[in-house]
Amino acid sequence: MQDVHIGPGWWAALGPTRVAAAVLDALSYARSKAALAMTTLGRHGHRPQLPPAPEIAPPIDVPHVDSPGFERAIEARLDRAFAMLEAARRIRESLADPQPRTVSGPSRLFRVTVLGAVVQSAEVDEDHLGPYAGGELANDARLALQEAARLPIPAS
Repeated sequence: MQDVHIGPGWWAALGPTRVAAAVLDALSYARSKAALAMTTLGRHGHRPQLPPAPEIAPPIDVPHVDSPGFERAIEARLDRAFAMLEAARRIRESLADPQPRTVSGPSRLFRVTVLGAVVQSAEVDEDHLGPYAGGELANDARLALQEAARLPIPAS
């Protein structure tokens, strides 16, 4: 999610009752365009630069077996491996029975409901919106969607 823009005519075109769905429609459309672009680039031999996968902790170098820090390094590697296994277990369990989560932007104007890692719906606080709140609403939507994408899938 790079940016969300809500134009000045949003109130007349959508109103507060339809703007949340329009933001999700625009997000879906942007994702479709990005997927099409990736497919087209792939057909022409271009490989995208993907960000590195996140890690639980940085890799731990293990010194020589005769080194004084050998046992501590082995214990640290085992702790890291157990943490990775626990994270994988929590994700597997949460995918088996995911619970919906609601994430709001800092102004609480935009809320998004996520099931697992999939956006299910969005809504706005219609009582606190006006025709000139498009910029604030867009910022709140962007931050809520970014936070929803960043949150780990909770354990069940």
